[in-house]
Parts: sequence; structure tokens; C-alpha cells
Amino acid sequence: MNVKMGLVEVQAFTSNSLVGFIAARNAALPVRLAELTKERDEAKERLATASSLLASQEGKLKTFEEASPNKSKTVSQARAERGMMVSEQMKLDGGVFGIEPTFSVKSSHFGDYSSRLTAAVQARWFQLLDERHYSMERTGKVVVSFNLHPDGSVSAITTKQSTTGEIYSLLCELAIEQPAPFGRWPSELVHDVGRDPIPLTFNFNYHFDGTSDVKSTEANGRDQRLNELRDGLKQAKAAERAARSDLSAREVTVLRCSSPEFYFDGFNVNPIARALSDADGNFSLPIPSGQPCALLASAKREILGGTESYVWFLWLPLEPDAPPFLVSNHNMATTANVANVFTKPIVIPATRSDTK
Repeated sequence: MNVKMGLVEVQAFTSNSLVGFIAARNAALPVRLAELTKERDEAKERLATASSLLASQEGKLKTFEEASPNKSKTVSQARAERGMMVSEQMKLDGGVFGIEPTFSVKSSHFGDYSSRLTAAVQARWFQLLDERHYSMERTGKVVVSFNLHPDGSVSAITTKQSTTGEIYSLLCELAIEQPAPFGRWPSELVHDVGRDPIPLTFNFNYHFDGTSDVKSTEANGRDQRLNELRDGLKQAKAAERAARSDLSAREVTVLRCSSPEFYFDGFNVNPIARALSDADGNFSLPIPSGQPCALLASAKREILGGTESYVWFLWLPLEPDAPPFLVSNHNMATTANVANVFTKPIVIPATRSDTK
């Protein structure tokens, strides 16, 4: 692991200078912690309510879908029920579903070729509709013209008429474009019509004869209720995510109450001495005699993926024969060390002139 320890910043304070700050913080922190804890608990209740509402919306949607199944069939299902070939048109309630080609080619050799072409286009059209989960819900007619070339390629694909909307018109164009080229013309066809492109027109019928372009009142009512339930579920999910995020933030704030950063928020006491350690962590501070003093030290360590912070706030041992003072993991501000200013009252006798 790549670890880089920064230099230790050190400050010394007299006990007299810290009395007011420590007293104020010790009095304010429990009150603030109680406030934040209450807010966190309220956030927990909001999350519980949001989770309950989400579960209720999920249950309502599931119950409705089970009680009112969608009776619409996909293209594949409708074809399977009738045992139809891809090239066949489907006779459905309200009209014809399929492709009707129109062309004026004076050659007996074009029939077989045009049948294969129509089957390829219709097969791709059905695939595109199934990919979009089309369930006979959109009705209408799309008329698309294009030019067929002797090598089987197509050009000038154009929607001439549409009563279905832009998306379903585009699917018709793609149904012609994507299967191409459709194979070279047989030599007999070339002999009959020459090598000029043949203009063709396909009528794509979306279950339409002029009477079925409006859904039944029952189907529309089901769709409306289904959309309402789905919107309600979407809103419930958003509310649950927001409540969970809010609770997470408040839990972090409560935990931060016990951190040195929170304790020293607004700290403005002037130190009596400052120092910066050397690369080995050694430092020296002049300490006045006759009164207890505290040491405030901080350092950062860069590790793979982030930075760790360390804070020490300790009463200094001022006995004349005390050994060099050490800061370590065992007496950081977050520990219960006996010299920790957070846990020990400001009553430290003795004197010492400096520390290392």
C-alpha cells in the first residue's frame, strides 16, 4: 500500500485560555447531539412511511395486473394462434393486419420474386413490432414507396401516407431498408423490363378498416388506471429513495458529533506556541511554567484511495523529569486516553518548560 504521512502541525494552549471554549462546547454538544438524534429518528419514521407506501403501491399494481390482464396480443402471438406463415396477412377483428404490395410490372417472372421480397419485408416488420412490444394498440395505415434495383438494393424509401404517427411509420421504412438487398433479378425479369429501377409501393396495415382505430372504453379505462398506478409507483419509489438518502445524511451528521472536526468547529483560541514536526515526527515547543497546558496536534496521511486525518488534544505532563512526549494511535482525540482533553477536567498541576 502506498502510504505518505504528512508533517504534524502542533499548537500549545494554556488551560486558562481553554476554559471558556471547553465549557461552552461541553454544554452545547449534548444539546446539539439530542437535536440531531431527534432529526435522525424523525427521518427513520419518514423512511418507514415511504417504504410502507412503496409496498402498498407495488401491491396495488400487482393486484390490478393480475385481476385485469392485458388482452391485447403481440404480433407473434396472433400469428401463432392462427398458424400463419410470415408472408400471410392476418384477418383480425376490425380489419387486416399485414402488407399489401402494389406495383405495375408487366412480367410474369416478377411474381415469385415479389412474393419473396414481400415476405422478407413483412418478417422484418413483425420483428420490429415485437421488439417494441406492439400489442395491436396502434391502428392505422402507412404507405411507403421505394425503388427496387436489379441487384436487389433499394433507394428513395419514402412514407407517402401515415395515420399511425412518426414512430410506426419509421418502422415500416426500416422493414424495407434493413432486409435489403433482396437478391438479383432473374435474367428473365431483366429481359422483360430492362435494368431501370422498379417503383414499388407497400401498404402497411395496422389492424385497420376504418372502424377499429379507437380502443374500446373498457381497454382505455384499463390503460388509464394502469398508467395511474405506474405513476404512483414511480412517485413512491422516488419518495423512498429521497427518504433513504436523507436518513443516511442525518446518520452521518450524528456520527460526526463525536468527531474532533465537529468539536473544534468555531475554535478561535490563540495558542501560546506553534511548531511543525520534522519528517520523523519530532517537534519542540516552549511551554511556560506555572500553569497546565494542552497540546493540539493534527496530521494527515495519504493512502490508496483517500486521506486519513489524525487529531490529538492532550494535557501535557509537566513534571520536570517526564520523558519526551509521544503522540500515537493510543492517545488520539477519539480515544479514551487519560490525558485526552475531551475526557479529563482542566485540573493539571506541575510545570514543564518544553516538550519534544
